[in-house]
Amino acid sequence: MIILLCWCWQEQNSAEPILKKWTWIFYNDEDFQPTTSQVLGWFMEEAYSGENLNVVVLSDKHDTPAYIYYIDDNHNNVLLEEMGEVNMGNGNTLLEFIQYAKENYPAERYLISAYDHGMCWAGACEDGTSNDDRLTLDEFSDAFSAAGGADVFCFTGPCVMANIEAVYELKDCVDLYIASEAPSLYGWWQYTIRDICDLLNQNPDTNLFTMANTIIDSIRENSHRWEYQSLHTMSAIDMTQIDDLASALDSFCRYTMDTYAQYNTVWNGMSRLIRTPIQEMIAPSYGIKMIR
Repeated sequence: MIILLCWCWQEQNSAEPILKKWTWIFYNDEDFQPTTSQVLGWFMEEAYSGENLNVVVLSDKHDTPAYIYYIDDNHNNVLLEEMGEVNMGNGNTLLEFIQYAKENYPAERYLISAYDHGMCWAGACEDGTSNDDRLTLDEFSDAFSAAGGADVFCFTGPCVMANIEAVYELKDCVDLYIASEAPSLYGWWQYTIRDICDLLNQNPDTNLFTMANTIIDSIRENSHRWEYQSLHTMSAIDMTQIDDLASALDSFCRYTMDTYAQYNTVWNGMSRLIRTPIQEMIAPSYGIKMIR
């Protein structure tokens, strides 16, 4: 019986992986709070694989081993690997997981998402059992670049990761970037997960513009279910236009500094306007779709 099981395992792993249209790679870092956290369970309730989509998760909770799961077409988590204790705040962990997912579940296109706290220019995905180590923006960029990049990257929970300081660092390894420039919660994504899976399974050749609209519209339509609605923002950003946006922002900042003494009253007034939906008027010219 033992020999038979071992033989079956080897046969299963020697099979050629099936190329699908999409693989969703979810980096679920819950190693910052007690094991009562339910993000993996919430994700499984909505996420599913299908004919055109694989869903693969690396999940690490506080004081428990890390596991790699496959989410099947019935929302079940199929255990693939027990990893032991890993440092989710180390760039090598992210890189190795992306490589594992791409090698074992290859696809024409990839969506990567990450959960934990976000700290803008200081990074995200802090690991509470590894001296609060966190992924820096350089580690995100290096891991994505070494693993071949991603078509879509979503921060599903981390706060303030749509600020340009963070977005700019991933401009060369991600095509579509989705995150909040303000406080965020996983709950704001919970009911959008199924909509994303529906889209990728039913319309796998969808373009990124349609995908951006679908995700942002789904988040907006489900907003009545959220707590802290007044704090919520979400942006889908076309990364091909970030260089132009950064250049425009740089020119604006230099002009502001050069003329501040002359136009002190004007700039003080504008600082108050920034708290209003003024970005709704500016953002579309740089390929950004926003809820605010």
